Amino acid sequence: MLLLLLCVWTVIRFSGSASPKIFQNPLFIAKFPGQPVELDCALDGTSNPNLYWYRQDASGMLELLLYSVVTGSVENNGYKNFTAERPEDLKFKLKIKSLLASHTAVYYCAWSKTQ
Repeated sequence: MLLLLLCVWTVIRFSGSASPKIFQNPLFIAKFPGQPVELDCALDGTSNPNLYWYRQDASGMLELLLYSVVTGSVENNGYKNFTAERPEDLKFKLKIKSLLASHTAVYYCAWSKTQ
């Protein structure tokens, strides 16, 4: 059986001396193909951010998977096995319905300030 390892890293956008903090959970996941996965992202120290989920595969290519500019609304960038929820202003959950070998990557949660 093939065991997939997903790594989650945090991307922080610095703005000023009191930078907001971003937290991802879990940091590492090992699952078998076909299993579901959920990755949580939470921010502290800001409000009304734009939130993003990216992945970087073994080739080094960085892909934008999903993003949200307002609570309750998520835009998918064309990846049918990936969904996300933004139930609160500072929380953004990535879901993979059924893992494939091609999902092996480093996943990044990122944010930017709303203009």
